[in-house]
Amino acid sequence: MKNFTQLLVFICVVTLTVSCDKVKKQYDAISKVETTSGTIILDVTDEDLANISGEKVFDYCNRAIPESGDIRFTIISRKRTNKEASIYKKAPSLTDKAMLAKDTLETYNKKYEDDFNRIFSDFNHPIPNCKESYVFSTVKEELDRLANSKSDKRFLICFSDAIENSSGYSFYWDKRRPEAIVKNQQMILDKLEKAFGKLPENLSGIKVVFVHEPDYRMDKLFSATKDWWKMTLASRGADVHFQTSLY
Repeated sequence: MKNFTQLLVFICVVTLTVSCDKVKKQYDAISKVETTSGTIILDVTDEDLANISGEKVFDYCNRAIPESGDIRFTIISRKRTNKEASIYKKAPSLTDKAMLAKDTLETYNKKYEDDFNRIFSDFNHPIPNCKESYVFSTVKEELDRLANSKSDKRFLICFSDAIENSSGYSFYWDKRRPEAIVKNQQMILDKLEKAFGKLPENLSGIKVVFVHEPDYRMDKLFSATKDWWKMTLASRGADVHFQTSLY
């Protein structure tokens, strides 16, 4: 009888240990929330980008941040700008998911979308006939932030043709010989970094997407601009893309 009792206790202990371990693994898998940090830059000096669909941008960002993270908004303007805003998407905790009703979660998600669209609309006001475009300084400052972020994933979406036209340097100076932009990549970078500060050395893990409207009159200048940015950012580990749309 004594041996039977000991065996029964042993079986209960083993069963309880296995069950607790299984529950812990399930909890760890669910409770580990992936975080994402992103930046959206709108080039208000580029009138061709006036018709960007905020709905499509939200859809892209919503998929890029499936659980928890932050999105920062800023603009490229005729000078370095202080216009910025941020919104946060927080995944409900395990307890919250159990307690929150479906309609409450829908209300939470709706508010997040409304905040996104409100800020996007407020920022998306192109400046007519603008002759300056401080692309480098804006991108550099946002890459500083992302390089120091502890998030699991990081991305920067820049709605711009990326053609620098600032006091530090203007790619338009090389409009008649755009190959010079690529040939003198380091010299141009040195001038821009002297004017606006150095780019982070390590951009590994950061996805950078430039979204632009094609302008066939500027094909050669844009091609050189694209190569310059890829040489400059990819050499530091960034994953760089130029696209005519987000998809």
